[in-house]
Order: sequence, then C-alpha cells, then structure tokens
Amino acid sequence: MRHPLGTQMDRGMRLVLLAISLPCLLGAAWLLGRALWDRQFAQEAMGTVVAVTGDVPALVVSFDTGGGVMRQVESAGSDLHKNYRSGDRIRVWFDPAQLQDARLDIFIDNWLFPLILGVFGGFFALPLLFMSGGGCDKGSQRLAKGGSRVMAEVTDLRPHISLHSLPRGVGGFSLESTDDEHHLLHNGQPRDPFDPMVQRELGLRYIVSAKWKDPRSGIEYFYESEPLAEDAQRLRRMKQLPVFIDPEKPQRYRVELPSLAAHVAARENSVIEG
Repeated sequence: MRHPLGTQMDRGMRLVLLAISLPCLLGAAWLLGRALWDRQFAQEAMGTVVAVTGDVPALVVSFDTGGGVMRQVESAGSDLHKNYRSGDRIRVWFDPAQLQDARLDIFIDNWLFPLILGVFGGFFALPLLFMSGGGCDKGSQRLAKGGSRVMAEVTDLRPHISLHSLPRGVGGFSLESTDDEHHLLHNGQPRDPFDPMVQRELGLRYIVSAKWKDPRSGIEYFYESEPLAEDAQRLRRMKQLPVFIDPEKPQRYRVELPSLAAHVAARENSVIEG
C-alpha cells in the first residue's frame, strides 16, 4: 500500500516549516550575537535623551564619542519608551569606526527583537524536529527490545536491493524510486519489483514506511522497517504496521512484523469461524 500524495505533503510541509523558521532563527542569532558583542568589545558612553518623537515613541539620544565630538542615535519606536523624558540618561554602545551603528542599552534594541524572532522561529521549528525524528539516524533511534506496541498507518512500500543477498549471475540491474513510482531495470528490461518471481530472482526486500499520531501530544511520528524479505503482495495489503515504541521517547522504535505462518493461521481461523 503506497500513499505518494501523503509523502509529498509531508515533504512539502517540512519545506514550508524550514522556510519560515530558518530565517527567523538566523535573524535572532545575529541580533543576539550583536548585542553580546557590544558588551564585550564596543565602547560605551552615557548619552542624554534630547527628544521623544512620533506617535509610537522613539528616543533620540545624544552622546559624546570622545574628545567632545557629539553624535545622535535614534531608537526604534515602541510604547515601552513612553515613560522616558528629555534629559534622561541612557548608556550607548558604539564602535568608533562605525558610529552610524551605535545602539542604546535598552531592552527593545537588544533583546526584544531577537526574543520575538526566536520564539516565532522556534514555534515552526519544533514540529519540524518531531517530523524528522522517526526517519533519521536509525542507528541511535532503533529500540533493541521491549517497548509499547502501537499500530501505525502504512504510508509507503518501496523495494530494496541488498547486495549481500543478490543471487550469483544476476546480471545488470538498476532500481530507482521516486515518491510515486519504482522503476526496476534488469539486463536492460523493465521488471515489476513487486512481482513474486522477480523478488525471488533478484532477492528483493521491501521497506515499509508508516506514521503514528500520539493521542496525548497530537504529534505525528514517522517510522521505517528494516529491509524485509517478505511476500510483497502481503505487504501491499497491509494498512497498518505494528511498531514497538519507547513511551517516553516515541522516536525510538522497533518494527516487528508477525510471522507469515501466524498471518496465514489467523486468516484460516477467520475463514473457519465465518
């Protein structure tokens, strides 16, 4: 059972989340780094508020750059500035080589913007981390034993060629998988990778992908089986996949299919009872 549309939507959602979160997080990191740099390396001077302008108050501050040379710096507008008055004293951070980039030592200019960008970017980045949790770094995410059994919805089935299980004299072959199709060429001829005869001839295995939504958190997790030497037709009929997860960390998982014998026995019992 394959659901290419769902796979494409998942990848599209990841790209959208990345496009929104990455610029925000990079912007927050740059603004935060600049504020910290000022405190370590920039020069400081005590400035004086000479004007409070605009409907949304902005502060105009005059400060001495050294040797009696006065410059002015203007803050961004904010209602947080409504309590300032002309004559108030504010520390100014500046680089003598770039006086036009002088900044006031106030919350809005140093911490508010990176805080807003960081929270906004993190809001969209958090689901991205959970979406990618089930499918990457399989070595550290696999659950060796135990776990709670959940039934995940099968979203994709793709063929896999194991170099270790290839029969001798198999000839030349290539296998290409896209989101919606799987193309197998064997000795220059197209073959059906889900044909049982082709499976036996080439020693094909199959990887099942599935997703499960945690009812407590509402977060979706994505899982993949190891390459399975299973009957392709049986796998194609599967709509759900048993997955054993770590309840405290659902991205740690183990896929364990019931044996084919148990599957056949269960089907025969259902026929007899019917």
